[in-house]
Amino acid sequence: MQVSGHRRGCRSSVRSALAVALLLGAVASQAQTITTVPVSVAPAVIAPVPINGVWTMLGLGLALLAAGAWLIGTGRVKRAGQTMLCLVATACMAAALGYNPVASAQQLLSMLSFTQPGGETLDIPIVATPASGMPTAFNAVEFKNASGSKLKISQLVPPESQTACFPAGIPSPLPGASAPVGATACSVDLELEKDAVCVVDVATMCAQTVSALSISPAVGAFLANGAIDITVTANPSSSQPARNVTAIIPGSSGLMVQSSTCAAALAPGASCVITLTGSTAEGPTVVSIAGDNTSAATTSVTVNWPAPVLSATSPALCNSTGAGVLKLTGSSLLHVSDVRLNGAAAPSFTALSDSEVVATLPAGWTGGNVSITLTTSGGTSQPLVKQFDVPVEPQSCGIDPGSSRPAMFSKIGFTQVTGTTAGCVLCSVMNPSLSVDDDAETYSQLSVPVGLIGGSVYQHLIFNQAPMGTRRIGVIIGDGDGLPIGSDSGKLQNIKIALMSQWNEVVYSTIDTAQLLDIPGLPAGSTQKMWVMDMPANQLIDRVAVTLLATGDGTTSLQVYGGVIEQTVQ
Repeated sequence: MQVSGHRRGCRSSVRSALAVALLLGAVASQAQTITTVPVSVAPAVIAPVPINGVWTMLGLGLALLAAGAWLIGTGRVKRAGQTMLCLVATACMAAALGYNPVASAQQLLSMLSFTQPGGETLDIPIVATPASGMPTAFNAVEFKNASGSKLKISQLVPPESQTACFPAGIPSPLPGASAPVGATACSVDLELEKDAVCVVDVATMCAQTVSALSISPAVGAFLANGAIDITVTANPSSSQPARNVTAIIPGSSGLMVQSSTCAAALAPGASCVITLTGSTAEGPTVVSIAGDNTSAATTSVTVNWPAPVLSATSPALCNSTGAGVLKLTGSSLLHVSDVRLNGAAAPSFTALSDSEVVATLPAGWTGGNVSITLTTSGGTSQPLVKQFDVPVEPQSCGIDPGSSRPAMFSKIGFTQVTGTTAGCVLCSVMNPSLSVDDDAETYSQLSVPVGLIGGSVYQHLIFNQAPMGTRRIGVIIGDGDGLPIGSDSGKLQNIKIALMSQWNEVVYSTIDTAQLLDIPGLPAGSTQKMWVMDMPANQLIDRVAVTLLATGDGTTSLQVYGGVIEQTVQ
C-alpha cells in the first residue's frame, strides 16, 4: 500500500509536470531573448547555454519522471529510490518554473544577470502598465554582466508577434520609450565589462512588432457629392508591413469609402490612398485608419454644402402676413444658413429651392443701397449690391390672383385735387382735401346720386415723378356700400382709373382691364382692393386719377384710400 501510494504521488507529479510543460511551451513560443558571447573566445568554439536551456532542464525533469514511473511500475526501485527520483524531478520543474518570462517583478530580479562566462541566452520579460487591457507603458529591463568576464551581446530577438506585447489590441498612441535617461542601451555587438549594465527599452522593442501609420491630411474638407483622398504611409522604420489597412467610419456618419489602393500588405515606407465621399454636409467627423497589426491614426473630415452664388433679387415684396420680404435667386441656395442685408442678419428666411430663397426684411426697412450676402457651410457668396426704392410709410401689399407672393407697394398721393364735371348734380367728395395720408384707415369718399345719368366726380392723387424701373401704379379703393370690391363686377363698370402727366391722361383702365389685387392682413369686413396698372414705357407719370361716373347703374359710393407704387430695385 505504501508503494502504491508512492506510485500515485509520483504519477501525480508526472501529470503536474506535463501540465507545466504545456504552459511553459505556450509562453516560450513567443519569447523574446538577448544572447551574449565571451569577447575573448571566437564564437565558433564557444559552448553557451542554449537559447532553450531552460527547456532542456524541463526536458530532463520530464525524462527523469518518465524513467522513474517505469522503474516504479516494474518494481525495480525501492521506496528511497522512488523518493529521490521524485525530488530530482520536482527540483528540475521548480528550476524551469522559476525561469518563466512572465513571472512577477520580484522573480525577474534574479533572472536579469548574465552569469555564464561562456555566454548565454536570457528571456526579456514584458511587464506592462496596467497589467491587463491596453498598455500605457512598459517597464525597461536592465541586464547586468555578473559572469566575471567581459561579454558581448551577439543577438537580440524581438517578439515574434504583436500579441506578446499587445494581447488586448494595439493602443493609439503606442506607449513611449521607457529607458532611463543616460542609460546604455543593449544592442548587438555592445561589449559589457564586468558588472556593466545595459537596458532593453521594452516599449521600443514592442513598437517594432507593429507597423505605425501616418496619414495626410490630418484635417480635411470637401463639398457634398465630392471626395477627399487620404494618403496612408507605413512607417519606414517598421520591421514588418502593415496588414489589411482600412478606414473605420463612425456608424452615425454618412461618409463612405469610395475606393482604396491599400493592398493586403503595405510595405514599410510605402503609401496607399483611401478615397472618402459623402452626399450630405456633416462634421468634423473623426475617421480612424488602421490595420490588423497597426495602431490607429485619425483624420478629421468635414463635408460642406457648396458656397452659394447670388445673381439677382426682386423688389421688396410681402409675405402672406404682410411682412416685407426679398426674393433672392441664384444657385446652390437650398442649404443657405445665413442671409445678411448690409451685414445685419435677416430676421428669417426660407430656401424654396436650390435657386430661390425668400428673406424677411427687418422692421423699419428703408431701402436704399443694400449689400446682400448668403452663406452655407461651404462659404459666403460674393456680395450683391442693389439700389432699392426708399419706401414711403406705410407700405401696402398686393397679391396677384393665383400668386402666393405679394408685391410690396409704397403709399403715394398725399396731395389731392378733387372736383366734379358739368351735369353731376349733387355729386360730392367727402374729406376732399389732404385727407388721404399715411393712415391706412383714412379715405376720401366719392358719391353720385342714385339713377343720375351724366357727369362724374373725380380725385387726383399727386406724387413726385415715378422713378425709373417702376412696374405698376394704382390706387386702393373700397366700396362705400360695404360690399367687397370685385364681388359684383357690374358695380365697377362706372369706375375709371387713369395714369396722368400733369393734367394729361397717358393711360387708363376700367374693370375690363383692371388688375385687382388682394391686400393681406386687413381686418374682417374690410372691402379694400388694390387697383393697379402697368407703368407705360418712356412716360413721366406724376399722378393717378380716380373717376366715378354717373351712369345710372354701378356703385354710387367709392372710398379712396390713396395711391400706390410698386417698389423697384435697380
